[in-house]
Amino acid sequence: MINGVIGSLIFLLMDLLGQTKAAGFTLTAFILFIAATALPTIAIQIRRLRDADFNVAWIVLKATPLTVALWVMYAFPTRNSK
Repeated sequence: MINGVIGSLIFLLMDLLGQTKAAGFTLTAFILFIAATALPTIAIQIRRLRDADFNVAWIVLKATPLTVALWVMYAFPTRNSK
């Protein structure tokens, strides 16, 4: 959640400064920020699960709502394009 807030603030700041040409740089910086914070976040989650004597596979449970939503969308019939 913090990553989303920081990314939104970066995009808002760039928009307020009128730096629309720097959108590519902003997106790249945001992706690098997400990548830099994802690994420590996962490491902390694994450590906390191990300390509580849970299996590390419980991390997958966090992605379940997104996975279910994707499968529901995949189940819809395709639209006929003309």
